[in-house]
Amino acid sequence: MAVSTPVRATAPPATTPGTSLPALPAGADTPAPAGRPHGTTVLGMKMLLAADAMVLASLLVAFFTIKGGSPVWPARGVQLGTYLPTTITITLAMSAASMAWMLVAIRRNDQRNAFAAAVLTVILGLAVANAQWYSIGNANFGPSDHAYGTLYTVLLGFHLAHVIAGIVMVTVVAAQALAGHYGSDDHEPATATAWFWQFSIVVWGAVVTALFILSPHAHA
Repeated sequence: MAVSTPVRATAPPATTPGTSLPALPAGADTPAPAGRPHGTTVLGMKMLLAADAMVLASLLVAFFTIKGGSPVWPARGVQLGTYLPTTITITLAMSAASMAWMLVAIRRNDQRNAFAAAVLTVILGLAVANAQWYSIGNANFGPSDHAYGTLYTVLLGFHLAHVIAGIVMVTVVAAQALAGHYGSDDHEPATATAWFWQFSIVVWGAVVTALFILSPHAHA
């Protein structure tokens, strides 16, 4: 008795005019449309923060190397109070809370609260930038007076640059939140911005420790 052999059906070749793409086998998944790979923004921010951390580490190594080789540290005549660094620290702590509020609101698809939190973060950031600019411009020494003056200006300027960049980034996030660009599953730019802002707070912790806490004679 003859045994019939089943014949497998095959999909016909693609016949789309103007293209030469091969047809997919029957049952194959349809490929996702070309575009930016998921996670590119966050990955890029991770790489940026890694490089940024190395720059910060280099500055701190230079600071403590020079400090260790100086018989008097900081230089005589340096007078810095604790009011401004304390105010900056408290303001940055408040901005960390507002940034966390912004990120939680975005993940909950609450664009209104996300916008309000972003605006509050920008206001706090502007206050920090103003205080740091005042600290640099109104010190009773300059970057060319001695090693401490140079490192003081460089470290504060390094953090000030982060604050300014963060303000710009958060402003963009605020505008996008107001326009409803974010959702519970689409908030990579906001997440990357939050990471950058939190890292700037870590930078301040290192700067205030080096310039003020571990340089006690700098206080008036």
